[in-house]
Amino acid sequence: MITTENLTEVLNNLTKEEITEVMESQTDYLSLEVFIFNAGFCATLNPIEDTTSEEAEEIQANGNVICDKDDFLRLVEESETTNKHLLELI
Repeated sequence: MITTENLTEVLNNLTKEEITEVMESQTDYLSLEVFIFNAGFCATLNPIEDTTSEEAEEIQANGNVICDKDDFLRLVEESETTNKHLLELI
């Protein structure tokens, strides 16, 4: 689950490749997901076309985020991320 407490850490774990793929995609929306394991977590960023699909509903039901690119950039700006690939976008 993505919360205000872990948002910065989630954003810091996104790769340049994920960020570039999403921001250059033709879709307006993206999914930001975190997967938690016993030994840590991983975060993913993916373009998403249909925000009303069953997949999108499951993403949100699991405490992850679906938003448009502008809202995502606003989250980045308001966070304390040190991810240089995200900071280049704002």
